[in-house]
Amino acid sequence: MINTELFNTNTLIDTVQNAKRDWINSVVTEDTVSKPLVAALEAETSFAKSLAEATEKYVNTLGSAFAFKA
Repeated sequence: MINTELFNTNTLIDTVQNAKRDWINSVVTEDTVSKPLVAALEAETSFAKSLAEATEKYVNTLGSAFAFKA
């Protein structure tokens, strides 16, 4: 089963990061400059996705801890 909240979050992150990557590739034409920028962008993408996953787990844990148990 696909977790739709995280899937949507990752899709949003990918959309923004792909726009940044396209901007870098179209504006910065020198490979020696663009490659480190794209590498930094990849690290930023990985961090953002990890942060989104950790935040979702934290919120879900809090929600289940405080949920009404009948």
